[in-house]
Amino acid sequence: QAAAATAATAKVAEAEALHAATLRATATVLRQRETLVGQRTALRAMVEAIERWEAEPGMGNSDPSEAVATFLSDVRSEKALVAAVPASFGLPRGGRSAFDERVVQEVMRLIALHREKVESEVKSIAESAELADAEQLGTWAIASCARDVAEAEARRAADCARLVDGARKTQEAAAALVEDRRASLRAAEARESAMQQRREALRAAEEALERLPTTMDEPMPEAADKLGEVPVTMLVDGLQSGGA
Repeated sequence: QAAAATAATAKVAEAEALHAATLRATATVLRQRETLVGQRTALRAMVEAIERWEAEPGMGNSDPSEAVATFLSDVRSEKALVAAVPASFGLPRGGRSAFDERVVQEVMRLIALHREKVESEVKSIAESAELADAEQLGTWAIASCARDVAEAEARRAADCARLVDGARKTQEAAAALVEDRRASLRAAEARESAMQQRREALRAAEEALERLPTTMDEPMPEAADKLGEVPVTMLVDGLQSGGA
C-alpha cells in the first residue's frame, strides 16, 4: 500500500505539472488573441477615420495622416510611401494629383491586406484559445482525479499501517502474556520443589522419631555402649556420692 500511495503521489505531481504547463500555454494564446483583437480594432478605427476624412475633410474630422504613417511604419512599408502620406492625405479628394491618388490607393490596399491578415489570425487564435481552454479543463480534471486517487491510496496506506501496528501490539501483548505464564510456571515449580524438600525433611524427621526408644528405662544403644566403657570404680564412687 505504501508503494501504491507513493506512485499515486508521483502521478499527482505529473498531472499538476501538465496542468501548469497548459495554463501557461493558454495564457500565451489569450495574450496573442488580445493583441490581435486590439490590432483589428485599431485598423477598423483608422479606416473609419479615413472614410470620414475622405467624405468631409475638416468639419470636425481629424486628419488620419499621423495614424496612417504610424501604421505603415509598424508594417515596415517603404519609407518613401510613409513620407508621402501627410501631403497626400492632407489634400481633399478633388485637389490631389495622380501621384497623391496612387499614394492613397496604395495605403488603402495595404490596410485592406493587413486587415484581412489580422482577421484570419483572430479567427485562428480564437480556435486556438478554445482548444487551450478545453485542454486546460482536461488537464485540471486529470489532476483532480489523480489527487482523489492519491488521497484514497493515502487513506488505505494509513489503514494498513494502523492494522499492522495493531497486529504488532497484539503480538507483543501475547508475547508478554506467554512470558508471564512462563514466569508463573517457573514460580509454581519452585514452590513445588520447596514443598517437596519440606516433605522429605518431615519424612526424615518421622523416621528418626520412630527409631527413638519407646521408654526412658531402656538406654539408648549409643548411651549403653558409652557406659560399658566407664571404669567400675568411677561408677561406685558416683553411686556413693549420690547416696550421701
